[in-house]
Amino acid sequence: MTISKVETAKTAELAKLSFSASELTAMTVELKTILSYMNKLDELDTDTVSAKSIPDTPTVLRDDTPMRSLTPNQVFLNSENMAQFHFIVPKVIDLKNESE
Repeated sequence: MTISKVETAKTAELAKLSFSASELTAMTVELKTILSYMNKLDELDTDTVSAKSIPDTPTVLRDDTPMRSLTPNQVFLNSENMAQFHFIVPKVIDLKNESE
């Protein structure tokens, strides 16, 4: 399988990435290399290889023991910003650019 600059640009757009023309060319070359490797893996004969499932090793987890929960006052004790039992955090998503 091969990939064109147009497909690389579309993939970058979907991933919300922007590349200069030279970066787009380099990324296209890298993606072509990755896809050619994936094609090479398709050539392997896997008919004699059995499907693997979850190994028979035990999951190491703590016992699920009921405990007392923290009170809301304890939860917000070290919080710098809170209002009506909600944390106030800085905005990290700009929604006005989401529709573009």
